[in-house]
Amino acid sequence: MTALLRPVGRLLDLALPAVCAGCGAEGDPICSDCRTGIGTRILLPPVTPMGLAEGPPDPLLQLEWCSPFAGTTRRALHALKYQGERRLAAPLGTVVAERWRRAGAGGDILVPVPVHHARRRERGYDQAALIAAVAAEQLRLPWRAAVGRTRATTAQYHLDRRHRASNVAE
Repeated sequence: MTALLRPVGRLLDLALPAVCAGCGAEGDPICSDCRTGIGTRILLPPVTPMGLAEGPPDPLLQLEWCSPFAGTTRRALHALKYQGERRLAAPLGTVVAERWRRAGAGGDILVPVPVHHARRRERGYDQAALIAAVAAEQLRLPWRAAVGRTRATTAQYHLDRRHRASNVAE
């Protein structure tokens, strides 16, 4: 968040306090009790399998995430993406940075995979860029919107597991 927007954010937090995405308690976007739920993979060794049958897709050498897409993590990402709860970018970006420090393969820059420009216009922001900005700041790395999404796809949450891969295939 830029220095000019921080006071506005603080006023909004006073008027409309955050509600924990995990348990619903008022106060933090993710309370300390639920915070452990979004970092369940942080301490695992690098390249611990994520349940992908074939490993990371080419050209990726390593694929890491800090938590399974369930419980508090799922609710937090859905609230960030579909309910406009931008405050969740900070705790999510923090756990991404923590996992990267533990398991990162190196690198000089973070590049988030963007939403399609129509979806960004609809939401008013790109959640991947918000998370990347937090992680990059904590890792003291730059981040750049260096890739683009060329076609709009159906939101994955509308699809079953079988149709998700074909939805994003070229």
